[in-house]
Amino acid sequence: MAAQVISVNVGAPTVIGRRRGREVRSGIVKRPVAGAVMIRRTNLDGDGQADLTVHGGESKAVYCYAAEDYAWWSAELGRQIAPATFGENLTIAGLGDADVRVGQHVRAGGALLAVTVPREPCFKLGMHMGDPRFLKRFLHADRTGWYARVVEEGPVRAGDPVEALPPDDPDWPTISEVHRLYAHARDDRSGLSLLAVTPGLPEDWRDWALERLAAT
Repeated sequence: MAAQVISVNVGAPTVIGRRRGREVRSGIVKRPVAGAVMIRRTNLDGDGQADLTVHGGESKAVYCYAAEDYAWWSAELGRQIAPATFGENLTIAGLGDADVRVGQHVRAGGALLAVTVPREPCFKLGMHMGDPRFLKRFLHADRTGWYARVVEEGPVRAGDPVEALPPDDPDWPTISEVHRLYAHARDDRSGLSLLAVTPGLPEDWRDWALERLAAT
């Protein structure tokens, strides 16, 4: 089956709870929308992030999550987990973390995206899910989804086709492999060395890979 957009999801930052006596704001609460939505250089129309140091910006303009992983989570948690639950902009069927590589171009509807990094969430995911332990569970499930920068702006809607274009180099690490390095194998010098020289990797992640190499 060809990959396609199952849901387009947007939402403005909102208060999701309190921590240490202070309100916690997040853009994780998103809802599927009908019709076409424009994907812009740093965001989708109608969408927003509360903390631009960790979400949003050019290298994390669009967050994509696999519909198949929602099916897995539904079985794992024993309840239905619907698209947009994890705060992604595009829920995509047929294109998972192991199918896309850093720097690879992906056409979604009328927009052209470039894959950047996996989503490594903070405590806000656990707060949103009503379970402070869910953050660790999410990381160990190795189903993070992926961020993308916008190469060409354009409209996208549910039902649009999604095409992963051939990567310039088939040795570029997949999103699954990058997450493995970050969450499970931080002393893998071979993997870190490849990651550090991969085109299209955001500079903060390149710096992280180089720091890890220097420490191992």
